[in-house]
Amino acid sequence: MEAFREAAEPVIPAIWRCLRRFGVRPDELDDALQTVLVGLFRNWERLSSFSPEALRSYACCASVGVARDVGRSRSRTTRRFEPLSLQEDLQLEAADDDPETRAQQREALTILEAVLKRMPDELRDIFVLHVIEQLSKRELASHLGIPEGTAASRIRRAREEFARALSEVEQPSKGTSP
Repeated sequence: MEAFREAAEPVIPAIWRCLRRFGVRPDELDDALQTVLVGLFRNWERLSSFSPEALRSYACCASVGVARDVGRSRSRTTRRFEPLSLQEDLQLEAADDDPETRAQQREALTILEAVLKRMPDELRDIFVLHVIEQLSKRELASHLGIPEGTAASRIRRAREEFARALSEVEQPSKGTSP
């Protein structure tokens, strides 16, 4: 049990980030995080030989399925969409307590959240795992059960979709600037 705790503890921030980026709301995060950790524990016999980086990769990929299950469960209980509030629930870690730096970080995270929300699930998942969490193409292919060429193709499409969605999000703000 102690070996699992020592291995899993450094992975928790990456799981948390993935779950948030995959659309898990703040009020659902604890349960979703616990679900991922329980899955890791159930497979600990096999996962105990993984390097810390391989365990992080596996956990991030496992977060995809958990986030989708949470979303399906939410859609069965409510039909109303509630936007994520990064401003209220995300604790930003700035090198200093400069209010301007924190405001810029909040703005960037709000834009990132809006862009990710516009992306199709499959491409958003690949984008978050590869670009934000920095999983390799090989890791993506292995953990998602897809060929490496498919992972590379999805990464390319995800980057294109991100750029397109970003331009849509930034366009209205450029029109309102003096």
